[in-house]
Amino acid sequence: FQMTAGWPEVATEVCQEFPAVCVNLPLNRCVKAPSGMGAPFSMNTTSPETENFVYRPVHANLNAEYMILSWMGIDGQNFFHIYSGCSSNCDDCSSGRGLTLTPVQLPSMCGITRDQYVYGILYNPNDGTIDTSFNC
Repeated sequence: FQMTAGWPEVATEVCQEFPAVCVNLPLNRCVKAPSGMGAPFSMNTTSPETENFVYRPVHANLNAEYMILSWMGIDGQNFFHIYSGCSSNCDDCSSGRGLTLTPVQLPSMCGITRDQYVYGILYNPNDGTIDTSFNC
């Protein structure tokens, strides 16, 4: 990555050019992540002590295991959330408890965790106009 433009402050070229581990996350559907896949998180909502703290830069959950994309409210505003490390049926994350990346910025988002892991998120409207599997 060190030979890419702007690294490590800007990860855009890494997101566009390097191979990635990918997962398709339909809204409100619990999905098993590929083995060893990590996921970024900006909030840990597993307990009242940590649920209001936002991590900047985001942290990395090195074992995403089960993931879910949801549309939930925070302080009266709704945002997309990507939860990772959920139980096998995602009940915990569906109820707002877990490690979450929020707000998710669509149609695309690319960033770096505090440990310099790169993550990218692409929205696919399923109309054939965008190929979101090009680096998978």
